Amino acid sequence: MTRITRIVKWQEGAESLLHTDLTTVATTPADIDRLWHADLTELCRTQNAIGLAANQVGVKQNFFFVAGGAKLLPTSLGQICICPGWEPRRASRRKPMVEGCKSLDGAYVVERWLAIDVVWTSMNGHRIERALKGLAAQVFQHEHDHLCGITLMDSGRKIEPDSAL
Repeated sequence: MTRITRIVKWQEGAESLLHTDLTTVATTPADIDRLWHADLTELCRTQNAIGLAANQVGVKQNFFFVAGGAKLLPTSLGQICICPGWEPRRASRRKPMVEGCKSLDGAYVVERWLAIDVVWTSMNGHRIERALKGLAAQVFQHEHDHLCGITLMDSGRKIEPDSAL
């Protein structure tokens, strides 16, 4: 398999992998190169990223990576989430949040649920279910949007340099 070494950048007017819905791709742990965890960890470190979706790194599979700082799991140094899904937690609410994206320039305001229930398959083939809040919930929703072919340009409002939120 190929190594992951770069982030796909948005190009205006070009057909983009970033707008490709990968959620219907039946991905299994066997489809993912074990070296990708190290590649994605290093790419997040060097690019100061907290998560990357498969289509952001040129891979047509249904997974994303969340760096250890988001703490999807208490002892995790980073997690590949295969065929992830989520729904808002009961009694949760949405809040405008400021986000950036390594595939896009600038910052955006986007509405995110504050608490979500998530599910994904781990690299060991285990189905994991968790309740997330805070940064972990925000990152999970952002990366899942990428797998749906949705970028911040589609779901948010770009913050212009001299504008107020």
